[in-house]
Amino acid sequence: MAALSRASVEEDLRQKRISVVRVYGWPLRRTMTIVHHVHKYTSRPLQGFLDAVRSHAQSSIERYQGDR
Repeated sequence: MAALSRASVEEDLRQKRISVVRVYGWPLRRTMTIVHHVHKYTSRPLQGFLDAVRSHAQSSIERYQGDR
């Protein structure tokens, strides 16, 4: 794995980013699974995005519990 070129690493990140960007349409559990694995994503902008998703998901949970 150490022989990965920078281009292939960036392509891999780009693919992950594309799959993660669809997160808002996903079930919450799947979203939280992605958020849980945030350490696997080394791109800073992507980590920022996942942090936003985490807080969005958390506020959604609180709002849902508040509506009961």
